[in-house]
Amino acid sequence: MNLSLLPFGDCGTAILHSIGSVQSHGVLVAIQAESQVVEYCSANSAGLLGIEAPKLLGQTGVQWQADRWPGLATLAGREGILEWAEIGGTEPLVVVGHRCGPHLILEFERRGVGSPHWWNHAARTAFLAQLTAVHTAEQCREFLVNQVFTQSGYDRVMMYRFLPDWSGEVALERCRPGIEGFLGLRFPATDIPPNARQLFALNWQRAIADVDSETAAILSRSDGAQPLDLTYSTLRAAHPAHIQYLKNMGVQASLTLSTVVNGKLWGLIACHHLSTRSLSIEDRLSFEEMARLVSLHLTNLLGLMEQNLQSEMRQKLSALQGAMSLAGDDARLALSHNLGAIRQVFGAGGAWLRFEGLDVFHGLVPDKLSLAPLRDFLERFPRDEVSSWDALPEALQPYRALAANASGMLFIPLSGADFIALLQPEVISTINWAGKPADAETQEGIPAQPLTPRNSFAVWSQRMRNISEAWTPTELGFAGKLRTDLQLFIGNARLEQIALHDPLTGLANRLLFDRRLQQEVRNAIARNTTFAVHMIDLDRFKHVNDTLGHGAGDQVLTQVAERLMGVVRKEDTVARLGGDEFAIIQTGLADRAGAVSTADKIVNSISEPYRIDGEKVEIGASVGISLCPADTVEEDELMECADLALYEVKHTGRSAYSMYLPTMRTAESRITDGDLLVNALRDNEFELNYQPIVDAHSGELRGLEAFLRWRRPGEPIQTASEFLPLAEQRHLGPAVGKWVMNAVFAQYQQWMREGLPPVPITVNIGASEFATLDLPGDIEALAARYETGWQWLRLDIKEEALMADPAQAVRKLNKLRDAGVGANLDNFGRGFVPLGYLTQLPFRGIKVDAVLFDHKRDRTRFNALLNVVQGIAQVFSAQLTVTRIETVAMRDRLRNQRIDLLQGYSIARPAEAAKTAEWLRGPERLLG
Repeated sequence: MNLSLLPFGDCGTAILHSIGSVQSHGVLVAIQAESQVVEYCSANSAGLLGIEAPKLLGQTGVQWQADRWPGLATLAGREGILEWAEIGGTEPLVVVGHRCGPHLILEFERRGVGSPHWWNHAARTAFLAQLTAVHTAEQCREFLVNQVFTQSGYDRVMMYRFLPDWSGEVALERCRPGIEGFLGLRFPATDIPPNARQLFALNWQRAIADVDSETAAILSRSDGAQPLDLTYSTLRAAHPAHIQYLKNMGVQASLTLSTVVNGKLWGLIACHHLSTRSLSIEDRLSFEEMARLVSLHLTNLLGLMEQNLQSEMRQKLSALQGAMSLAGDDARLALSHNLGAIRQVFGAGGAWLRFEGLDVFHGLVPDKLSLAPLRDFLERFPRDEVSSWDALPEALQPYRALAANASGMLFIPLSGADFIALLQPEVISTINWAGKPADAETQEGIPAQPLTPRNSFAVWSQRMRNISEAWTPTELGFAGKLRTDLQLFIGNARLEQIALHDPLTGLANRLLFDRRLQQEVRNAIARNTTFAVHMIDLDRFKHVNDTLGHGAGDQVLTQVAERLMGVVRKEDTVARLGGDEFAIIQTGLADRAGAVSTADKIVNSISEPYRIDGEKVEIGASVGISLCPADTVEEDELMECADLALYEVKHTGRSAYSMYLPTMRTAESRITDGDLLVNALRDNEFELNYQPIVDAHSGELRGLEAFLRWRRPGEPIQTASEFLPLAEQRHLGPAVGKWVMNAVFAQYQQWMREGLPPVPITVNIGASEFATLDLPGDIEALAARYETGWQWLRLDIKEEALMADPAQAVRKLNKLRDAGVGANLDNFGRGFVPLGYLTQLPFRGIKVDAVLFDHKRDRTRFNALLNVVQGIAQVFSAQLTVTRIETVAMRDRLRNQRIDLLQGYSIARPAEAAKTAEWLRGPERLLG
């Protein structure tokens, strides 16, 4: 039989609700709703209605049914809703009506003869009372199967439960004695193709009284009319393929009832009889009502289960977020420590975290040899959404370790190459099929060839490998939520890392140090514990900067940080407070001896020689120590006590340590460096030097940068890097910043009066100054006071000043831009600020330290880094300046490299105002 030539077309692709015939035990009539003219009727109308089909076609409803027509029209007035009524006469009939699009459809059958119908008000009430006592999906299907089996009288009643791939399994069954059963057998998805499943979700019942009976064709009033839509018809004929399917099973009559959950076909009640069996329309609609009531109850039960599951998942994720937050700003530590919890949230057998190039595992995972092909395979997955499988891809099946531990995968991409892969082990199972499934199936489960019903339903066992328990839609949804939460956590942690850590050494900065100090003071008071504060100042470090350059100084600072971390324990805090000043919070002390021992190790460790670019460098460390609660329980006083002890060391020999003693607060030693800074502001001991900024191509002067110096009577001149950290510690940063800004405006006014050519002057803005001062207001006030305007002013702002409050930083920079003040991102590349964030900041220029390009003879790396920085500047439409160029070789290397401006010792050192005036007057270029 060539099914493709049948009027119905192929069962796998036909539109089954538009077929052209009905079962012959009833008559179908379709009336056009607007004109009320009969447009379709089945060819067998004479036997039941007493009128030949050709005579019925074209009549109006009134002509045909006279006084009965208004009632019949009302009966068929609801779209897709079946209503039924009895019609008296010579032969009593039952009529079912519904509306489908423009047609009122009436279907007539003979009325059953016998006792009053069993599905009455009492039966319905009892049914509902029993149904409310059902609390699981399994109980629901058992209840419905038993009810239908008892009332219908069919030989076999099965609950056919659909699985996620639309194959089906007989989950429950009732059979008459001697009738073969199918309990536990699996049926392929092709047995009920998608178009049939769609129809079952709309029309909940279909009865076939006799598979050998002929069908009655539906005739149309007009030639070439479209087939009548029979979606909701109770008489619609079955596809020949389905009829043959039932015959091959030995079934002569059938009834199918749908169970639908949230509009989706959930299962079918399949009733089979081995001989002919006719059900009245009352019975069929009664069983359909049963199925609808159970489906509604099942929807509520499954919805409640889903709500409980989602509530449980939300609680688990909330607990996970709390645990993650305890790790603070260390995203890697947080993810690593909580990988097991993430695995348990999703019930996975194993978990694999790949983060910042490192791998962390938990639970059952494949061996390392198998992870490489798995990682390569995962690179194909999209990085913007969660992906999953519950059957190992064929390309990975040769790796047995993957099959054993990764037959299921839930892939949660984080950012870049980072991800979490949750793994499910292989579940080896045996599926008992009702007959061997067809070999030729498409991915959607639709046959590649016209469906041919198989002849055998004998059990065929298939051993299943390389599959796992399926991920539920709820788990997939929460995996997406977890991905969003983790990305937010990682982003915040990285921003927190930037805001709380020194960009050069990676140590805690002053903000984080102050937080930890505050917490340790609370712990000491609450738990009666002791901790020490070590204030550390490097000796002879200025000599390194002066002789070898700031690049070498940075290398020394980085190695000092590593040595300090090697002296203390993980629970201690090591911070760089600024310049060459470090501090340590040492916890868990039993007595002073522990603090003394650590200080001794610090001095010895820092004093070991350093090797910097082939040069031997020697420095020392002075350490002052205070104890909490022995010396004080006030945070500021702890720092002051440690400072006093450090002051004592520096004035009695250096490269040593000292514990704080109350005698250090004598009148003679009461004046601290902090007090001296206050005096310097009062006595005007500061001065400004200016360093040229030149055109990288022509060498002409394009601007000046102001550098702060402290000229103490009888002492060497100190650079800003030597005393500004102390100024920040004493909260003098904003006051010093105001002094600098006032001095720059005064100097600019003086040069204007001397008739010198105007050039931009750049001023460094500290983090505390940026955070606390009203810069636009202060600048406007100074411009009015000195009558200079402010278009010549440039502000250098480092990344760490932005990250204390990123949102506020954006607002402040926009306000400066709107006021016409140009801002530069200073020292770019030494910290870590996401480029996506930087693009929001209206910087006029970007300044990069030449140390970034100092890779000796590695020309490839030099060019690569230069291209990256140039590209970033181009994206920002910002002027690119390379600073701290300390060698002629580097200066010459950077010229003619698509760089705008150059600055550094190899061009000119910062000089006093008088020397700067000569540069402004002189026409000669500063670059040869």
